[in-house]
Amino acid sequence: MMFRMTGLSDIDNHACSRQLVWAWPGFVMVVACAAMYYWLYIDATFNIADDGSYAQVVYELRHGIDPHRLQLSYGIAWFKLGQFLFWLTGNSYLTAEALFHGALAIVAGLVFVVVGRLTRNPWLALAGGALTAAAPAFPATAFYAVSTMLNLFCQMALACRWRTLRAWDVVPAAVALAVTFQIRPDFGYFFAIPLGALLLLSGGIQGGRIFGQLLGAALAAFISAHIPLAVDGLRHGYFDLVIANYLRYPALLWYLLETALNSPAVADNGGAGAVLARTPLSALWHGPLSAAKSALTLYAPVAGIGLFVACHAAWAVGSWRRGQGAVAFDRLIIAGVLLASALASFPHYFLFRPDLAHVANFMAGYTVLALVLVGDVARKAGQAHGLLARGARAVVLLVVLTGLAGYGWVGLTEQGSGSITVAQGRTQRFIAANGVDVRLTENEHALYSWLYAQITENSRNDDPIICVPFCPGIAFMTGRRMLLGDFYVDDALLLREPDWIDRAIAASRASAVPVVVVQDWAINGTNQSRFVVWARRYIDFLDAAGYRRVTLSDYTVYIRP
Repeated sequence: MMFRMTGLSDIDNHACSRQLVWAWPGFVMVVACAAMYYWLYIDATFNIADDGSYAQVVYELRHGIDPHRLQLSYGIAWFKLGQFLFWLTGNSYLTAEALFHGALAIVAGLVFVVVGRLTRNPWLALAGGALTAAAPAFPATAFYAVSTMLNLFCQMALACRWRTLRAWDVVPAAVALAVTFQIRPDFGYFFAIPLGALLLLSGGIQGGRIFGQLLGAALAAFISAHIPLAVDGLRHGYFDLVIANYLRYPALLWYLLETALNSPAVADNGGAGAVLARTPLSALWHGPLSAAKSALTLYAPVAGIGLFVACHAAWAVGSWRRGQGAVAFDRLIIAGVLLASALASFPHYFLFRPDLAHVANFMAGYTVLALVLVGDVARKAGQAHGLLARGARAVVLLVVLTGLAGYGWVGLTEQGSGSITVAQGRTQRFIAANGVDVRLTENEHALYSWLYAQITENSRNDDPIICVPFCPGIAFMTGRRMLLGDFYVDDALLLREPDWIDRAIAASRASAVPVVVVQDWAINGTNQSRFVVWARRYIDFLDAAGYRRVTLSDYTVYIRP
């Protein structure tokens, strides 16, 4: 199915038949340029947290661990893809990074295509692709942007011709939804809503027989796309884990939402549990500069989304008053799919983890929405009569473009997005196990070399170790397995698993774990979220068992006597 559409302000019954000859050549160009850009710094830094966690999970799967022993943060298909790639290349940190950055390059290309098809403006499309490529999502969680753009691309193709859909039209969108469920079920549940709405709307206008065909085709495609993972799960005994992962997400999302809403909202008041404190809006004018930049990236999209809703509501009312109700409804359908795609990652960054990494994960979908709004407002410039209308248009353009430019500025000058800024000052070559061959700063090189020596000199290759609260990349770079299946632990863990410390002590005692690495990190921005505070009983166990402490920087290595 070809993706055919036009600008929101030009929608009519024939618009979807028009093609853009530059859309797919532009996609290839953006993806190629993004890939070359990422290759400049793909080996810069060694992320022992998120990137290292992914690599270690794949490493454990390659060694035949029962997936039930792992607390997987995402759908197992994402890790199975890494396991396949590691099977092709061998255990390799660079392979994991190539997967992340390859996905980000494709995301930038999809932003280019979708913006271009909706605005019919190559310059806006190029701006969207360039911004998304230059300051991309956080690499290890590239699936945020992949899920958003894959579903937006496919569902927009349905939205532009929703009145005349046929069974084969819905197959790509259903497959995209199935892939999303297998990678991250919460995004799957979210994107099922606009897809279901499109099927209902189309069936409602075309009749029950067509609706049955649309629904049947969507279900068949959705189920078929699950067959490879289902077969592998049945063969290797983890199919129940796939189903359990789908079923646990509604309750998990409700828990996170409840935690976010009941926790202090801004950094002035501290944080709680799994929720990171949010920079207050007042930092925009009170500063300091670092807080002002954080506030700009956090709140500018909120204003942009609000203006998008207000503008499309006003345009819809105007169209209905002119007797163009059908055209107005078509525009609202497309606007609704755009809005859903922008909102998909909104709670993750605004409620749960309001930091640059999660803002970057959100920005692909929002960039499309923002640039489509810019295109529509600019196109309607000739229709703006009177000082008030012209002023409103100027405000919309100023707020939206300032927000995008502000994100580009922060994303390219602060470490947290996937931009080239991560390479600053990293010139020291560091080589370790499992294909770790990266560039580090002098301090990082000294620290990681010290950690490598402490672990390899005090444990054997087949000895499992412990790295807490979130630094499994240390195990990966030393070629060690992880004793505990929880690679990420924070103070919220005890709310869900109150016996975790007892289980960790029992496992450590039974295996006589030779090395325990503890990073002194306030993982949720509060003193309570430091491992040595909330897991004090575990530290006391290590001391009582006679483990020797050696410390460098904010890392303490506990070595078995």
